[in-house]
Amino acid sequence: IKIHERIIHPNIIRMYNHYEDDKNIFCFLEIVNGITLYSKVKGGLSEREAFQLFIQVAKSIKFCHDNKIIHRDIKLENFLLDPQTNILKLCDFGWAAELTDEQPLRATICGTTDYMAPEMIKEKAYDYSVDIWAIGILLYELLHGYSPFGNSDDYTEVFKNVLKFNFHIDKEITNNCKDLLLKLLGSEPEKRIKVDGVMSHPWMKDWVEEKKEEKVVDKED
Repeated sequence: IKIHERIIHPNIIRMYNHYEDDKNIFCFLEIVNGITLYSKVKGGLSEREAFQLFIQVAKSIKFCHDNKIIHRDIKLENFLLDPQTNILKLCDFGWAAELTDEQPLRATICGTTDYMAPEMIKEKAYDYSVDIWAIGILLYELLHGYSPFGNSDDYTEVFKNVLKFNFHIDKEITNNCKDLLLKLLGSEPEKRIKVDGVMSHPWMKDWVEEKKEEKVVDKED
């Protein structure tokens, strides 16, 4: 609650206040009259559609990381989409933690099975890299419509595939997009791309430039 209350960003659900009685804690949150991102991606999206959503995911995570916060439960269900504005907002900071100079790493095993990074599965200490892995899973799901390592009810099967780095990228996906996916889903956390690298990656920059060109054409029209 302390973390969520001080985070104010267009792509993060606002927590306005909270109070508690002897038995309950009440949180006053921003309302989004829409759907979860999970409901949006069935069957997979085009790269253009995926970018329009993923850039908002990346912006929310960049803001968290810039403020020394790891979310630790990134998943499709924790992003809410307003269909009218197409604005995406990150929610559910129940597992969020702050990294400090005194505590630069965490070790709690938490989050959602399908999105757990290999270092967490191996019960090693970790940092922001677990969120980067999770948004890699999320981007893969936006593009393919399913999880890269399986959705087995038996989590051990998912973990085996993660540790074996056993997944396939659709051949129709562009080389720049494949490159970003592989850098997000790097098996070694210290070599995994950082959030600033995500924002400046060629796949992201190409779509940003295309959007700028579209706006110029609109103005001329």
